[in-house]
Amino acid sequence: MRRFGLSGKKLKYGTLTVIYTAIFITAAVILNIFVSYATNRFGLRIDLTDERIYEISDETKRFLQNDLKEDIQITVLSSENVYIDNASFSPIREVILRYIALSDGKISVRYIDPYVNPEIVDKYSDQGTPRYRDIVIESAKRYKVLNPADLYAIRTNYETQEQYITGLQAEQKLSSAIMYCIIEELPLALRVQGHSEVNLPELNSLLISGNYKIDTINLSLEDIPDECSMLIIAAPRTDFTAEEIEKLDAYFERNGNAIVLYDLNVPTLPVFERFMADWGVKYEQVLVGDEKQSISVPTT
Repeated sequence: MRRFGLSGKKLKYGTLTVIYTAIFITAAVILNIFVSYATNRFGLRIDLTDERIYEISDETKRFLQNDLKEDIQITVLSSENVYIDNASFSPIREVILRYIALSDGKISVRYIDPYVNPEIVDKYSDQGTPRYRDIVIESAKRYKVLNPADLYAIRTNYETQEQYITGLQAEQKLSSAIMYCIIEELPLALRVQGHSEVNLPELNSLLISGNYKIDTINLSLEDIPDECSMLIIAAPRTDFTAEEIEKLDAYFERNGNAIVLYDLNVPTLPVFERFMADWGVKYEQVLVGDEKQSISVPTT
């Protein structure tokens, strides 16, 4: 019977192949262990997306690494698998992981499914009932609930009424929410009432996102408190009294901030307009047109 065997050269090269393969596998395992350790210990997370959508700004890195002194707990009202498997939520989870890695243990995250643990919803109901998949940012002082949709930049096509995601703004929203939770005292914005002013929900939302608390004030009945950080006068329809102007003047004298809004329905207000002119602001009714851009809004 003829026997076949490996020659010395074939055996040599075959042995080397096995050795090289073993070395490669061992190196890959060691690299994987190192990357996992570095990710958890030093915040090593590589953004391989073309748009660098997960990249954290240097300003936020400095804040998380040097300025954040309080513990922050992030509670996601969902199972973690939803945020892993769903393409709409996985980018948010990735940004949260980066915040945790950069915070040196100050930020933690937990996933609680409200369908399994419904009592968690009651805990965060002071600002309205949170919804499934919402994100709660919490410190020892206060908490803020974020809707995942708010963490995306969305543009509306007013011709078709369709909305498109144009980018990820998770960093801005998360950082703002963390600041809201750790500020000793929130800045106060007061909306002036008593002159048929308009209420602008969009402006309110903008101020709230800037971590203001909002209240109202009637200048005929109240003085402007020292803690007022922003005064809002939104398209008044009736003029101000001399007493109200004195209060406004005193507020401006102490370098108070104000947002003054007009619209085409504001009538002539001699007292208020004279006061604004004294402070270097003149109001004119004009129309501004854009010759290059136009929007068609469907009527049906």
